[in-house]
Amino acid sequence: LYIVKQGSVRGLGAAADVVLGAGEAFPIGALIGQRATAYTYRAAEDCFCWELPVWDFNRLLERSREFHAFCTRYLARLVERSQRTQRAEAAQALLDGSGMLAPLKESVGREPVACGPATPLGEVLRTMHAARVGSMVVVDAARVPLGVFTLPDVLERVVLPGVAMDTPLERVMTPRPVTLEEEATLADAALAMARHAIRHIIVTRGGKLAGVVAERDLFALSRTSMTRTSERIRVARGS
Repeated sequence: LYIVKQGSVRGLGAAADVVLGAGEAFPIGALIGQRATAYTYRAAEDCFCWELPVWDFNRLLERSREFHAFCTRYLARLVERSQRTQRAEAAQALLDGSGMLAPLKESVGREPVACGPATPLGEVLRTMHAARVGSMVVVDAARVPLGVFTLPDVLERVVLPGVAMDTPLERVMTPRPVTLEEEATLADAALAMARHAIRHIIVTRGGKLAGVVAERDLFALSRTSMTRTSERIRVARGS
């Protein structure tokens, strides 16, 4: 993580550029998402940045509520700007129903992959691999979501602790998952992902599982990540 102390830094991307000033940081979205940044950052003038190694960033993110809140609020503000701009352009760019104001039910294409809380971990992993999905939704007998288990959880909660493959999934899942009703918009889902630092939103119909929308689904149409979209909106506002 780089924190700009003085001067300015320009982020050069394929879709747009972004200029960061004192007090701003980069690339928060890429660090939280554990993926490469889509931008190349260069000094726009004589500047000074503090540098925080990724392992220290992750440790601080886990231990400090204040730092975690700062990072998620920062991303949320960017996505909120994106949401406001999307609403302003709805009459032109979003009339086809494929924009960020489209309801989530239009983005749920495949049948969601789900299982019960007592399902053995080994069976869950085999199912996820066969279905080529990055998440497993845990539901009760009425198909009400109880939890979620994602691929990043495999390393942190299974491999490193040495959890046995016959362990019930409810012991390693994330309980009380973030859900949105299917009439909510793609923009609502993007904002929820930023606020909770997650990459999957469980879509419900009357409180019961209807589908799963991933971050890549939200931006497949525009071929951009959440962070890049937010930065493009910021540049537009400043120009």
